[in-house]
Parts: sequence; structure tokens; C-alpha cells
Amino acid sequence: MKKLILIFFVCSGVCNTIFASKIVLNSLVFNPTDVTSVIQNAFNSTNDTIVVKNVGQPWVVRPLFARSNKVIIFEPGVILFAKQGEFQDLRVSLFNITNVSNVTIIGYGATFRMRKSDYQDTALYTHSDWRHTIDVQAFVGMPVENIIIKGLHLEKSGGDGISISGISGYPNNNPVQPKNILIQDVVCEDNHRQGISVTGGEQVSIVNTVLKDTRGTAPESGVDWEPDWERLVDVSMTNCYFSNNRLSGMTFYLYRPAWQGPKTVNFTFNNCHVDSFDNIQGIALNISYVEDVAGSDGSIVFNDCTFRNKTSYSTVNIEDKSALKATVTMNRCFFEQTNSAGNVMSLSTKNSDLQSVMTFGGIELNDCTFNFNANKDFISFADNIGTGKGIRDINGTVTVNNPFGATYNFGSITQNVNLAVTQNITTAPIVNINQPTILQKINTDDNLILDVFANDSDVGNTNGAGISKIIFEVQYNDTIVYTTQVLNAPYTLSVPTTGWQKGIYMVKAIAISDFLNTRNITVVPIEIVVAPDNNVLSLDKSDLNNLLSIYPNPFNTDINIVANKIIASIKIINVIGETLINQNINRKKCILTTSNISKGFYVLEIVYEDNTKELRQLLKQ
Repeated sequence: MKKLILIFFVCSGVCNTIFASKIVLNSLVFNPTDVTSVIQNAFNSTNDTIVVKNVGQPWVVRPLFARSNKVIIFEPGVILFAKQGEFQDLRVSLFNITNVSNVTIIGYGATFRMRKSDYQDTALYTHSDWRHTIDVQAFVGMPVENIIIKGLHLEKSGGDGISISGISGYPNNNPVQPKNILIQDVVCEDNHRQGISVTGGEQVSIVNTVLKDTRGTAPESGVDWEPDWERLVDVSMTNCYFSNNRLSGMTFYLYRPAWQGPKTVNFTFNNCHVDSFDNIQGIALNISYVEDVAGSDGSIVFNDCTFRNKTSYSTVNIEDKSALKATVTMNRCFFEQTNSAGNVMSLSTKNSDLQSVMTFGGIELNDCTFNFNANKDFISFADNIGTGKGIRDINGTVTVNNPFGATYNFGSITQNVNLAVTQNITTAPIVNINQPTILQKINTDDNLILDVFANDSDVGNTNGAGISKIIFEVQYNDTIVYTTQVLNAPYTLSVPTTGWQKGIYMVKAIAISDFLNTRNITVVPIEIVVAPDNNVLSLDKSDLNNLLSIYPNPFNTDINIVANKIIASIKIINVIGETLINQNINRKKCILTTSNISKGFYVLEIVYEDNTKELRQLLKQ
């Protein structure tokens, strides 16, 4: 039988306990002025799990650096706070993930917070756009793979909430970029440059994430996809929400594809939603610079996404987009513009350097809806640099709800333009979900209650006027976890959240009008949090009660699991959240057979008989 050894060591006059492969950082090691060395020493140790407890005060730190093969758990209420006066280095970040693999950071209810206003004060700091909250960066000879970030609130950085980047490798090596990255149930709020920036990455998945209130320095977007001579392939966002980012919700600057090898990009966006208040966000979606010769191949696909714009710009801006390279496809997407200054979708050539290498087009709009209320084109094309080639390869089917009709202008030179337009001479219905904040928090087992105001002004302005029904949908990951219809005002969603896991959910309200069956959609995020007395990650009980041994890890076939109390169930979950093994155990030890699991990085979730939970990292070789 494998022996479990309990080791004690003395550090700066205080005692910590390491049991099996876990270390718990609690009030015994806490220092209110600077606790960097304590946390970094835990990262540097041989323990594979580090738990940072909520001690009622922020953990004040200088830059921290992750190490390979670690699970790092920040308990609810923990604040990791950038130390004042530090971070003078232009490129240093709060939490640095470089030259490491197999790192999981779990922080449901925890916050990483920096000091954005200090960094913006040139009397205190030299200007920089790179003081990120979390920096995931790969270099030649220093790969970064298998990174999971879950549950955190990342706020007030001097750069991005999360930056994911690599290096071009020029002139002797292929580009190197992080691989196999999962960001889930994360909130990036009030950051200086972007909520998330990605300049290079392979198999990057962003799920159930909120990106809001970015402002400080351009591009000031919720997310910025901007390859810097690196590869961006197999990238996806699912069930994400963007709100009140200063310049745009989503930005694509694709002018520097991989300098060597395939120049292919692959993006997929499912059930993502961009919104803003009046006069805050300039553009909901901006796609720029894919030229004919050296531009990126591949695809950018949006499925069931919504884009709203309330400022004086267009909702969607696509410029310098080659018809010969990466296609843009929008399936069942919804666009609403509440101002009359811009077009809903603006298409153009812009950069005069591209005059000879720009053939504009390559856009598909399949079963999309445009709500507009202005006497002008809902889509317009302008050849500002004078290519003389016009526009080509614009196809699809759209419905336009506009009391002034549905007109569009692609200019006099077109090729393979087949856009079927259904025109409703009407104003689309209004629908709004009332909630106290953009991201409302709901305790598990409490009821989710939301009220909706909706009307069709063609019929009347009272709640329910002209509305045949409201369809509610609540989605987590790629699954609709609840749906219902309400036929009469007042329109209220009331549903218990019992059994829902922690994380960020999208609530969609779809208003269907009696008049021409037109519709409108609004979406809000809500965050399911664990009430303090139900916190399954709390480690206040005796360390010995939580003693757990998992071996071997890394593993090839079988995994041995030995605990000091009854294990109720075990799951093995992959990096995109899919459960591959789910077994009831009801004993203290077991052997898991994993012959059907391929090589890669996984999370082992163990639920004990008393409903407490352990999360461990696994690597199959």
C-alpha cells in the first residue's frame, strides 16, 4: 500500500502543513502588506495543489509566476491585489504563465485586482499597455500548453484582463503560440486595453465569459483577435457577453498572419452577445485587413449571436476584407441599431497601401435579422481606396424590420452577389430585461427572477402591447438548461437554480410581435454563486479528513485513488468541459480505467459523501 506522509516545515517563523500533494495558505502565513514570497514558494514547491483561503483581507502581491503541473484554487472572497507602487516594469503582469504546462487556476467568487488608475498616472508610472492581470505567453523553446482559468473576476489592469500571445519565431523558427487554453466563467471588467487579447493560440476556448467596461487605450475592446505573425487556429467563444467596451465588443485585426507555414485562421462564435449603453461603445463588431495575397485563409463563423449598437457608428464594420481569403459567415445572427447616423453593416476598403491587392467580399448572411429605424441603407459598401474591383461573393438570406423599408447599396460593380431580403415595413418590437446590475449574482438553490418589458409601438406603448409571447432561454456552455414561454404581460421569468453549477449563464428574452410576426431579442448574463454555507471548496475541516492520494500522475492506463473518507462519485472532465467518465464509487479507494481517453490534460472531480469536493489535475501521457 502506498504510504501517505505528513510533513511539517518552518517558514519565517510560522508553520504550514503539506499533506499528500496539497498545501493550504491560510491566516498563519498571511501578511497584510506583502505575501508574494509565501504564494510563490507554494507555487515553487512539489505540491500539485495550492489552496489560497479567504482570510478577510486582500492578499497583496508583487508579480507571481506559475509553475507546471499545478492546480491553484482561490476560495470565494479571496482578493489577489497588486501591491501599490510595484509593477514599474513595462511588461510585467500580476499573474504570469510562461514556459509552463498543465496549470489550472480555479477561483469561483475570487478576484484578481490591479491598480489601473495608478498606472494611467504618468507622474507615477511610465506608460505601458502590458500590465495584464493574467499573461499567458509562449516563446521559442518555451512552450505553454494545457492552461485552464475558471471562475475569476479580473479587473483594473494596466493592460488586458487576460493576454494570450506567442512569438513569430522570425527569422529561424516557426511561430510558437500557447496551445490548449480554456477560459470559463470569467469576468474581465474595467481593464485598460482589452478584456482579452489573443495574438497567437491553438485550441483556445472561451466559455461563459463576460467582458465589460474596457476603456483606457486603443483598441479598448471586449476581445481583440490580432495575430502578431503567429497562428490563430481552432479558436472559439461560446455563451459570452460583451458590454460597454469603449471602442468595440469584438475586434479582429488580421494584418499579421503567421510569418511561416499555413496562414489559416479558424474562429467560431456560438451564442455570443454584444450590447452597450448609449454613447459608450462605438462598434459592436469590427473586422479589418485580410488582403488578397498574404492575407489569412480560413473562416470566421458566428452562430446565433446578437449585436446591438446605440452610438453614432455602424453596428458591424468590415473593412479591407478580401473575398479571396478568410470567409465571414453569420448564421441566424441578429443586428439592432437604434441610431440613424451609421448603417447597420458598413463594408469598405480603407488602407490605400492595399489598392492593388484588395478584392473586397467573401461574406455570408444566413437567416439573419436586421432591426433598423432610419431612412437609409441597412448595408452599404464604399471603395474608399479606389480599387475599381467593386464587391463580390456576398450571399445569404436576411429579414429587415424598418418602417422606411429595406435598401442596401453595393455599388455599381458586383460579382456573385445574391442577397435575398425579406422586408417588413414596421418598427421591430421593444424588449428589455430589468435587472439591478449588468451581471446579477444568484445563490445556488435560490430562484432566478427577472422581469421583462416588451411592446410593439405599431400597436401601443404599454407593457405587452402587440406582443404575442415572450420566449425565455437560459444557456450554460452550449446547452439550454431552461426554456419557457409567457403569453401575457407582466412577463416574468421565475425558475429555481437547484442543481445548477457555479458559473455564468446567458438569459435570452425573445419578443414575438402580433404585427407581421417580427421579433426582437435581448440578453443578460447572470452569475450563479455558492452561498457561504454551501461552499464545496472550503477547506476549513481537518486536513486529515481531506487526505487524498492519486497515482500515477501523469498516467497511461489506470489511476489509483485513495481517500480518507467515502468517495461518492468521480468525474474526469476534458478542457472544454465535457465529462468523459462519471462513476458512482461509495468507498474510500478505487481504480479508474482510462483506456478510452486520449493523451492530454484533464480535471479529476471527486465528490465525497459529505458533499465536499476535490478538483485535481491529470495528465495522460
